[in-house]
Amino acid sequence: MSWRTLSFFGFLVLLWGSLAFVTVQRNKVIKISELAFDISPKSDGFLTQEIVNKLLIQSEDSLFTRQKDMVDLNKIEMFLRNNKVIRNAEIYGSPQGKLHVRVQERQALLRVYGKEEYYLDATAVRFPLSKIFTPAVPLFFGSPNKKEQKQLIDLVAHFNADKILGKELVHLRMEEQNVVLGLRSFSFDVVWGAFSQNTTKLEKLKRFCAYMQAHPDKSIDRIDLRFDRQVVAQHNEEIWKNKK
Repeated sequence: MSWRTLSFFGFLVLLWGSLAFVTVQRNKVIKISELAFDISPKSDGFLTQEIVNKLLIQSEDSLFTRQKDMVDLNKIEMFLRNNKVIRNAEIYGSPQGKLHVRVQERQALLRVYGKEEYYLDATAVRFPLSKIFTPAVPLFFGSPNKKEQKQLIDLVAHFNADKILGKELVHLRMEEQNVVLGLRSFSFDVVWGAFSQNTTKLEKLKRFCAYMQAHPDKSIDRIDLRFDRQVVAQHNEEIWKNKK
């Protein structure tokens, strides 16, 4: 290879390095000029663009006052994720100085009303009530421990997954060691019992609800699903059994 060829390639390397240096220096003086928000779910919820924007301003690295190379995106992501309403957060930038903020909020499955009030999501993570949004979820009266919180969420999930009774569960409470349910379309209480055999009990409940719809003249105060292969129904002092 001749010295002219070597000189040419050396010039190209020098030129590339100079351009890269200029680009880096230019990026250092570019400040964050715009924020693009993507909040899911898209419908009304606990979070709004204004709320997320206030959280960003409250963080130690204000996006509008720091140069782009000084913004610690990982640190800001962690700051957002530490908010109890936020399930996940992701932030990434573009060469033009635009920051994309993607936030996923927690979805409430159950509201707890006891010594404390809070929501539980699908993983039994608790988060606070909101002044701007109240989801239509079942209400539990009491103060469940962590084990009971997970059991309650599993029970609510069984109802939510059912095509017939998915919207029926309104409230839950504990009577001694038994879970007692209230339904939307039926006035009787449902003694569910322990947090066990949820699938079997749900099937028994569906059959009994179908029976009550076919016999609207029947008046029932309470049914008990704890017994094997039968439903015990009670009207005042009268008790009768509906076999499986």
